[in-house]
Amino acid sequence: MFASTTKKHRLGLTLAILMFLGIFVSLVFFIYQQCNRTLNLQAYRDKLNAITEHREIDTTVVYAASGEVIATFFDRFQIHRSFDEIPKALVDAVIATEDRNFYTHDGIDRKAILRAMISQVSSGIYQQGGSTITQQLVRQFILSREKSILRKLREVFLARELEAIISKNQILELYLNNMFLGSGAYGVEAAAKRYFSKELANLDLAECALIAGLFQSPNHLNPLKYPHRAKTRQKIVLNAMYKNRMITKDELVSAWNHPLAYATPTSSSPDTVVHAPYFADYVREQAQKILGQGVNSRGLKIITTLDLPLQKAAEAAIARSSNALDEIAEKEVSVHRGVRPTIEAALLATNPTTGAIVSMVGGRSHAKSQFNRTTQATRSPGSAFKPIVYALALEQGHRWSDVLYVDPIRVQDYTPKNMGNEYLTETTLLRAFYKSLNTPAVELGEKLGIQNVIQMAKKMGVYSPLKVEAGTVLGSSEVTMMDMARVYATIANKGLSNESFAIEKIEDKRGNTLYTHTQPAPKVALSAEASYLMTEGLRAVLDRGTGARSASLSSFAAGKTGTSNQSEDNWFCGFTSNLVSIAWVGSDNHSAISGRAAANTLALPIWDRFITDAQNLRPSELFVSPEHIVSLKIHPEFGHQDEQRGITMYFREDNQPTKKYSALKDLRETGGYRDIFSP
Repeated sequence: MFASTTKKHRLGLTLAILMFLGIFVSLVFFIYQQCNRTLNLQAYRDKLNAITEHREIDTTVVYAASGEVIATFFDRFQIHRSFDEIPKALVDAVIATEDRNFYTHDGIDRKAILRAMISQVSSGIYQQGGSTITQQLVRQFILSREKSILRKLREVFLARELEAIISKNQILELYLNNMFLGSGAYGVEAAAKRYFSKELANLDLAECALIAGLFQSPNHLNPLKYPHRAKTRQKIVLNAMYKNRMITKDELVSAWNHPLAYATPTSSSPDTVVHAPYFADYVREQAQKILGQGVNSRGLKIITTLDLPLQKAAEAAIARSSNALDEIAEKEVSVHRGVRPTIEAALLATNPTTGAIVSMVGGRSHAKSQFNRTTQATRSPGSAFKPIVYALALEQGHRWSDVLYVDPIRVQDYTPKNMGNEYLTETTLLRAFYKSLNTPAVELGEKLGIQNVIQMAKKMGVYSPLKVEAGTVLGSSEVTMMDMARVYATIANKGLSNESFAIEKIEDKRGNTLYTHTQPAPKVALSAEASYLMTEGLRAVLDRGTGARSASLSSFAAGKTGTSNQSEDNWFCGFTSNLVSIAWVGSDNHSAISGRAAANTLALPIWDRFITDAQNLRPSELFVSPEHIVSLKIHPEFGHQDEQRGITMYFREDNQPTKKYSALKDLRETGGYRDIFSP
């Protein structure tokens, strides 16, 4: 009895609704004429141009040198596709669920409105929407989501007018490319990449139906968060397609049972970086400088210099050092009054011949800190700066066999010290260099002139300002890792200095070239002979000096340690014939690192791992001597030729030592050699 009464009640309501709808339709044009001012249609009508003249928004894509995607830049993740590029199955799926009378109505589906109202009243809950695709598009571009009669009326009138301006397929193209579909994706191509890591054209029927289902409620149905809800909605879409004779029964069953393999969830915030996040940030900065405007959402194609295998090797080298660096930080807690410093690490690699940046790791975790220590940090390079001083000396005619007396010195208010407190002895320039003795370097710098040293540094690629003081010789002036990469690349490149760069080419969305990198002619900073002599000196650092922990690499690599005061900065800068690599370890707040911390225990192991892996990925050739270079066995302390106890030193043919005997050696043995150096 009660059920019968309820049915009669609902039937009465339905009839009342039908009567109301008839009245509504009859009055609609009257309202249009009488309420035009109230609806302010003219102001909104002008905004229809925002739809008809809509500028396509596309994601900018960044590529490694070999063509792999490394990053995408966007204000919102959106990739435009023309109507002809969108799979028919997806178009059918959207029409079946969102607006099945799309191709027959004039922007307003009166039957759908009636159906929605009847369904809502009879069920007591909202089940179907009455808005057409055209209405949804108008609401997306022009109107707010305010729930009011005035907003709905504006939507109705503007939808009809839009249909009179552009074609049905144009409306669908705009709709399918601009509606939000969850996880930061706007449009069906972005959704295909976000949820399935596929191009739109490669989606199957099951995947098309899944994406079509998201238009109703993208956040609530997000398949990465709520796969069960998304699957349920997908089945509704497939059923609608079957009922509208868009697919067969077999296709329905097959798609229904087809497993959906979703992509790994990614951030819905602007940008998606697949590889090399610090490098991607740097590329965006450089692209903006090149183009003079932002690069997000412009549909650009940016081809970079990144070597992806080398990038992975660099990241692995940093990652393998993490435990050791964390242990050091833990030990520093007591030293820093209970504060545990964060020990950071960075690695940069370039091609010495071209200046191309091939790998960049700006810190241990981009997620924790986006500060790029390879380009943004200025730090004291310590003894890694010394090759500039010695290169100038060799260029001006000094020889590796020249002898200096290691004596405590004071320059103005500066008193440099030697590691291990080595004083009151003789040494050749080469031995002073590979043992990284400070006082001979300062004495040599004073002879050469600090201004001349600074000028040589600029010629070799140091762009950071350098202080005019003796400490600069020992690396007290702060520089960037990019500066040091250019310096060591100059030595590796036979004395020719190149600009560093990260972008090879930029194209717009239509394939037009906006920028192609043209490398300026390299500048001659050193002669090829002086560069080779420096290379052999840097090989000696690995073979018998402060880098001897990695002596096995000296057959094909060269490099120099650099440790600033209290080990605040720890560097190893080096190269092979085809790769320059700079490693740095320290803390962002310049905290001292106590104990045995130094460049050869912190930075060198990272550099060693990377260069070893790089040698397997892209083998380098042995260093080739230019003409007119000779080698002799020279005593490392006294500088005379000595076949028994001498070490190999290299010289210009026209500037080789002739001394085959050293009086200093005899004087040392008799104890009277110091008188020679006395004032």
